[in-house]
Amino acid sequence: MIQRFLDVRLLYKDALYHNCVFVGRDGSSQPKFASKRGTRDLSGSSFKRDVLGSDKKVGFRLPCDPEIEEVAVFEAPTDLMSFCTLCLKVHSNTVALCGLYSGPLDTYLRDHPHLKAIKLLLDHDEPGIMAAKKQWATEYLPLYPSANILVAAKKDFETKNQKRFCGRIATGDYGAIIIEHSQFENIPVSIERQRYLLEQHRRDVLDGIVELKANHGEQFSIKQMERTRKSIDTKLADLNNQSRKDDIVTFEQLGVDMMFVDESDNYKNRAKRCATSRC
Repeated sequence: MIQRFLDVRLLYKDALYHNCVFVGRDGSSQPKFASKRGTRDLSGSSFKRDVLGSDKKVGFRLPCDPEIEEVAVFEAPTDLMSFCTLCLKVHSNTVALCGLYSGPLDTYLRDHPHLKAIKLLLDHDEPGIMAAKKQWATEYLPLYPSANILVAAKKDFETKNQKRFCGRIATGDYGAIIIEHSQFENIPVSIERQRYLLEQHRRDVLDGIVELKANHGEQFSIKQMERTRKSIDTKLADLNNQSRKDDIVTFEQLGVDMMFVDESDNYKNRAKRCATSRC
């Protein structure tokens, strides 16, 4: 992968300090940006610096394939290279912001107007999450210029502010509300909804047990299903013992009628409904 980037003159090593230099080229393949990364940072913070005179709006990027209608966005050139190493078929349509400034992405989209989708592959830390939220809002407004958008800040889901913020969602006329995964998880589902889902799951498990016994299924599988049923019974009992808090705004009360989930891989480990828990 390193040789590939060297061959297309996107990467070289400077002679004086042996830094890696990532070269950003515009649509005409002219060098417009360069970013240095240290190679001898054995201790202490790593060396990072843009070359004097670089056009930050170009950033580091691969050429755009006109047959591909999406672009993948990264924070650093090293992130982009790592992705290409893992996905060897990727030879184009990628941009590294060299930070969290959206200028390189704006330039890439302007240079290639046929692009229809953006994949934000930013770091999953607080700055990366905030940048992703900002980009969602930025992309939403041109499509719906008259929409009223509410973007949640970190302070909105502090204990003293969450009730007020959820009240704004429930009573406000918003076209879209953009929040983080961790913030969304703090919005409770009503007890009635939780009970309905648990009872539905319990019925599915009982049906599975009956089916396994009728088909002389493995005893191990039946015991696994019985353990699942007992776990659901425990959750239902705990749910029934909960005292209702009328001052809590639940998800059902927000008036949300559609959801878009970014980074849905967060849900890949959710429990699956099947004959055994090993599925």
